[in-house]
Amino acid sequence: MIKCDPRVFSRCKYRSQCEGDAYYREGSDCEKFAKAILECPMPNSDHLQELSDEEKANLLTQVFYRAAQQYILEWLKKPMEG
Repeated sequence: MIKCDPRVFSRCKYRSQCEGDAYYREGSDCEKFAKAILECPMPNSDHLQELSDEEKANLLTQVFYRAAQQYILEWLKKPMEG
C-alpha cells in the first residue's frame, strides 16, 4: 500500500471515503491520479496555500519587486513627457 501525498489527497474527489491517512494500491486508479497530479506543475495558487505566512510574504515581496523593477526599467527607457 502507498500512502497518499497530501497534495494529491487535497484534490481527490473521493477523499471523503478515506479514513485517517489515505493509502492506495499500486496500479490502481488512485495511483494513476496521484502520478498525474504530482507530475503536473503545481499552480501558484495551490503552492501559496502550502506556504506559511512568512514564506508567502517573502515570495510575494520577490514577485512585486521583480514587477516593479521591470516597470521602472521600461519607464526609464521612455522619452520624457511634458
